[in-house]
Amino acid sequence: MELAVGDTITTGSNGSANLVFFDGSVMEIKANSEILVNELSTASPGSTAVGLKELVGSTINWIGKLVDSSSKYEVETPVAVAVVRGTTFDLLVQQNGDTTVKSEQGSVSFTAAGVKVTVNQGFQSSASVGGTPSTPSAIATTTPTKTPTATATSTSGKTLGDVLGTGRSIGDVKYDQVITVSGQTQSTTTPTATPTSTSMKIYMKDAWLSDKMKFRYEIAEGGTTMIMLYDFGARTAYEYSPDQNMAYRIDFGQAEQNNPTENADKIIPVNVGTETIDGKLCDVYQ
Repeated sequence: MELAVGDTITTGSNGSANLVFFDGSVMEIKANSEILVNELSTASPGSTAVGLKELVGSTINWIGKLVDSSSKYEVETPVAVAVVRGTTFDLLVQQNGDTTVKSEQGSVSFTAAGVKVTVNQGFQSSASVGGTPSTPSAIATTTPTKTPTATATSTSGKTLGDVLGTGRSIGDVKYDQVITVSGQTQSTTTPTATPTSTSMKIYMKDAWLSDKMKFRYEIAEGGTTMIMLYDFGARTAYEYSPDQNMAYRIDFGQAEQNNPTENADKIIPVNVGTETIDGKLCDVYQ
């Protein structure tokens, strides 16, 4: 829906929202957050002004380069103001108003109690009610836990479907996958064969929308490639062998079901820690 000045966006404990602005910049609003729209304008061609107030919660802001000198992107909190001209930054506002800004890319101008600091890429700064910004320091990272331990805990009854459901807004996805069994790479196309090296490139369009999802599996094994296409809207699957220049189409009643979400509501995973992948801190489930 389209928003206007004065509108408020509130997310619940399992909610999230994306605000997309004139120039394609995006604010991703995390759970338990409240955002007020203070200013939205395009005064002249190429000039945009966005003013928001983050009353509480957490956001990630992807802001395009503002070329026009009169353009601005500003996020106010109860104790501070963050102003950028093209960067990626995280903003966390506690219930008491305490604010932390983290610059993931570019620089952020961070002002509190009349004092301004510049938070450069890879640094963070915080401010409390009535206080000035802290001296920017390197963003603290969590030490990744890569293997399960005896202290690993369950997800408090959450199913794999619940975990995957947090990504319902992610849209299109691409990732590589390798399946191993007992330390050996196992063929995904011929499970009873001698274990061989198999890699898969997986593309997902409209991820997690069961009536629209489209999957593309590109499976490379033994020097050959097989491409599988699944269209959940059309209930149709395709199998294509580039090496043989041959393809065939079958309906879902005949097709092998390679839906990554299958049985996700019956699997209770274990959270074994976190790991930084492609520069992003991720939860790891077994």
